[in-house]
Amino acid sequence: GEFSLDKRHFSAEPPPYPLPDPPPGANKAAFFLVGAFNEAMRALGTAWPRRQPAPGSSEPPLQSVYGRRRLDWFGRHANGFATELRTMPLIKRLVGSEWACEDGSSLQLGGNGDARWRSGRSGRWGSMNNPDLGGACPVGACIYVDVSGSHNVAVNGSSLTVMRLFYRTASATPEVAARCHRSGGGA
Repeated sequence: GEFSLDKRHFSAEPPPYPLPDPPPGANKAAFFLVGAFNEAMRALGTAWPRRQPAPGSSEPPLQSVYGRRRLDWFGRHANGFATELRTMPLIKRLVGSEWACEDGSSLQLGGNGDARWRSGRSGRWGSMNNPDLGGACPVGACIYVDVSGSHNVAVNGSSLTVMRLFYRTASATPEVAARCHRSGGGA
């Protein structure tokens, strides 16, 4: 799934306190580790450098353990995209598709997880099932495209909304980078 608690995700910055609980059905070790992380961060009090905004705040929560596995997975596992293609209906539907964007660029979602966008820049794409993103990028209807920066992409039938919204969640106002419509290729 999308939940991933890995020390490598926080090499550049510490995790925000508190980390959300793992999804139902996750391994018991995941619950133990999240509890241990939260206990340690709580014990440091205000000395801990990153905190989630207070509940009810107008500030968007910080993304922490959902969606962070993307490039790690593809970088370490040759079958990373093959697993998504086999198990994710949205990925099956989009693989090999081409999209014409309103800014004149095109987006191609390759069959091996490769993506091409804007002047042929290449990168990766895959599922983004982060429940924290809410309506901006709903579970089962959202992918990420990492080409010259990471983007979450809401899929609505034959159209895509490409957003610069990677480490923020549903309460953030997404910045639309492009709107695209299916132009050919794929199923």
